[in-house]
Amino acid sequence: ISPKKRFKTLLIYTIAGLLIELLLIFILLFYLIVILNIEFTNLLYLAIVCILGSIVGISFGSFITIALKNKSEGFKILITTLVGLIGSFLSGMMVSDMKFFIQTNFPILRYINPVGVISDALYSLNYFGVTKRFYLNITLLVIMAITFIVGTFFFYRRNRYESI
Repeated sequence: ISPKKRFKTLLIYTIAGLLIELLLIFILLFYLIVILNIEFTNLLYLAIVCILGSIVGISFGSFITIALKNKSEGFKILITTLVGLIGSFLSGMMVSDMKFFIQTNFPILRYINPVGVISDALYSLNYFGVTKRFYLNITLLVIMAITFIVGTFFFYRRNRYESI
């Protein structure tokens, strides 16, 4: 039992999770840049993709947790893991020709797959620089984040507790 408002508590937990995830991502980027000497062009835009990708991931996890409130924790983990694995497969992370197959046969999946959008943003940034394709991916990530955040608040608002 807490005197804090539920939305404030949700916001605090979300920001804490986001900060931890961003810390880990920037430690990984530090390792890639400093230790392995991998050169990245446009570090600012790389950071923007990482931040937006983290926001989409955290907001998706919050959405699944709130939307499936009556399900077990194991089921929620199963759903988020399956979405990540299927998204990775469809974006060409496991089979290189899959990305081309999806883009030619099911182009809508290119726009609704968060893993595909993030990998395409990084790909276009590294090979083509900041172009319309990169901005399209950034816009799609922002739309996904807003959709998951609004969905989370919608389901969270409907969540009621018994009176004590």
